[in-house]
Amino acid sequence: MDSRVALLAGGAYRHAKPIAVLPGAEAVLAGADPAAAGVIAGDDAGELVAALTGLLVSHRVWERFPPARS
Repeated sequence: MDSRVALLAGGAYRHAKPIAVLPGAEAVLAGADPAAAGVIAGDDAGELVAALTGLLVSHRVWERFPPARS
């Protein structure tokens, strides 16, 4: 995998962006929790696009990380 893809995916994960992964591309999730909110995987591209579209409406998946306390 191109290291730039891993960097981009890691940034998307840290910034609570929705992430969709097709089979064979699971390496993109290295260092990320594949069961985290907003991380979806599957073998049906149409279903992934529909799910991803729904997640993109809110721009971020705030449920992925607990709120910071000061």
